[in-house]
Amino acid sequence: MSASTAGDGTSAACGLGDFLRTRAQEAGLSTREIAQAFQQRVDREEARITAGAGGPADPVGGLSFSKSHLDRLFKGGAALPSLRFLRVFLEITSAGAGLHPQRHQALYREATELLTEARQLRARPTAQPQPQPQPQPPTTAAAVAALQTQLDLERANRTGDRLRRELSDTQALMGTLLQIIDALRDIITELDLDLSGMPRTAGRTVPRSLAERQRTDAVEYKAAAEAEFDRVDHRRRVLELLWDQAQGNLRRLAAHAEVGYLRPLPDLPPLPARGALSSGLNAEPALVDIATALGRVQEYNAAEEQKITELRRVLADNAPLAPDDELAILVDATRLSDPRARGAALRTVLASWAHHPSTRDTLLRLVHDDQSAIRHNAVWGLAAAWAGTPEARDAVAALAGDPEYDVRKTAALGLVHGWAGDHTARDALARLVQHEDPGVRHTMVQALVQGWGDDPVVRDCLITLTCDGEVLVRALAAECLVGGWPGDGAALAALRSLCGDVAESVRWIAVQGLARQGYTPATSLVTGNAILQAAELPDSYQELGTLPIVAALRQGIGFHEGITVLVGANGTGKTILLEALALSLQRTKFALPVDRLTQVSLDLASHLRISRNAQRTPYSCHCVNDRTYRAPDRRASGLENRLAYLRSLAESGGAPNRIVLIDEPLAYLHPKEEHGVFDAVSELADQGIQLIVASSQATWTALPAARVIEIDRSAQRVASFDPTKLPG
Repeated sequence: MSASTAGDGTSAACGLGDFLRTRAQEAGLSTREIAQAFQQRVDREEARITAGAGGPADPVGGLSFSKSHLDRLFKGGAALPSLRFLRVFLEITSAGAGLHPQRHQALYREATELLTEARQLRARPTAQPQPQPQPQPPTTAAAVAALQTQLDLERANRTGDRLRRELSDTQALMGTLLQIIDALRDIITELDLDLSGMPRTAGRTVPRSLAERQRTDAVEYKAAAEAEFDRVDHRRRVLELLWDQAQGNLRRLAAHAEVGYLRPLPDLPPLPARGALSSGLNAEPALVDIATALGRVQEYNAAEEQKITELRRVLADNAPLAPDDELAILVDATRLSDPRARGAALRTVLASWAHHPSTRDTLLRLVHDDQSAIRHNAVWGLAAAWAGTPEARDAVAALAGDPEYDVRKTAALGLVHGWAGDHTARDALARLVQHEDPGVRHTMVQALVQGWGDDPVVRDCLITLTCDGEVLVRALAAECLVGGWPGDGAALAALRSLCGDVAESVRWIAVQGLARQGYTPATSLVTGNAILQAAELPDSYQELGTLPIVAALRQGIGFHEGITVLVGANGTGKTILLEALALSLQRTKFALPVDRLTQVSLDLASHLRISRNAQRTPYSCHCVNDRTYRAPDRRASGLENRLAYLRSLAESGGAPNRIVLIDEPLAYLHPKEEHGVFDAVSELADQGIQLIVASSQATWTALPAARVIEIDRSAQRVASFDPTKLPG
């Protein structure tokens, strides 16, 4: 026997799963085919019940055998199966493999031993590591509430099983009564033939007096059978209504958070099989037999109607809880030790009772939970449902500095959503602009500008961050000063200081902002040694409508002599501009595929005004896109092919005044691979090559030598808080 040697039930369950998978492989059956074989057995059982033969004590229909369940069982991830399941499973696989009965019995004994071992190991208490102290341990009320819900669910399940059996037996009884009614109808017809003097079908007659008495009895029995049929049919309709009610209870109870994470109750012994009325009647049944059968039907109906009364009482006890009682159970469940149960309970509470005072108190407690996902949902709930209240504001502000990015981002945006203009919320965010994590500083700046855009305190925070050690933070501070405080003396002084920043992107933002406000000449936007110095469109150009690249070109785009990166979302027109620039340099050697040219590119090139350096005539223009990287070596990765091509441009050397236009060089690369492209591009720039790059990635800002120009700044803004969408 391939018994598990591990000390826990999980390994033993995996051993049982491996055993069952091996049996399926020997039979050449997939999990889908095995599930279909189970379903065929269920269909045969239901056919027998419909025919009035009754059902087995442990029907296959009560087992779990779906394809997904079998897949989990093979991996040891499903609940341990029953002996009945093992018996049916091995009958299917042994038949498929053509095994001898003795071999089948040996496999069944081995499977039984594996199942027994797994059950014993799961029941054995295992040494658990010392739990970490919880700020608020589960209460007795929480445990009682969880167990109560579990018991209610178990009771609802078993009530549903009883109803299913009652419906099955009722349908079988209706079939038997229809047979009795048909038999009585035939008897009455034959007796009418006797009384009319016509010969019987079978050629046998009875005395007239006996025929009259039998006909009277047959008519009476037929009326009684029809009355009993109506009685059973009424009970069937009642059972169907009770079945709908039971299914509603099951769905309601199964939606509770803690149900899925508690151990199942032990199985009860199967209910005894209920004897059904005989479905076989003689070709010419005696009336006395029919009278006996009708007597049994009447007794059976009386007993079943008593059971209907009992089932109604059980279902009344299983009625839905009052809303406040259900909320109390869910609130207690948020104190359970299992984080999955706490999280599920919290989501259920937020979905239905977000504005209840008990929910507010629960959220204020859960913002201190040790699980980041629970803190995330708690801070969202406070901002969405309790905006404006001081207690919620203080709790949300405390999480703005949370170590988890999603939590602090939702907290910062939640303060903007619920407390924009509130000085306490503003001060909480302002304190975090000095946080050691640059990601926190970046998020706080975005939130402050959204909620307190014209506040001098926010301006002072931005001025402080113009000296930040991170390029991304300095660039964001410069953008916000340019857009939010035009003409402000302190903001202008900070922008002037940034004109000498070590990062080209920061210098460009500062110089561009000052030029647009008229504080520096527009010629300062042009780099003197660049081959292509600038590109612009006349205000009269309307062909491309509101495309973001057109708006940027109307203001003018100045190119750096080294690396210029046009950053924007897909569809902003970056690639169209690269193609138009290549067309303007068509007398040089360039490798732009002809089939990539579009009428839009041709039209833009015909209107584009390009400023060139008269001292540096371009020698060649290389256009690089995703198809250019496709090297013959198919074994090389995408990064290796790109780097190889870029290095080939650097190694060609010799020719001066070269321009390289690159479209999306970071596409499909992992963030860790981006630095390889940055190094290759920087190497080209060091050789005097001018590079103009189009990219949807803002990470180019981290490259100090690159001038990063945002084509569509709205695409780079932080997302706003959505009070209608629960995170995760």
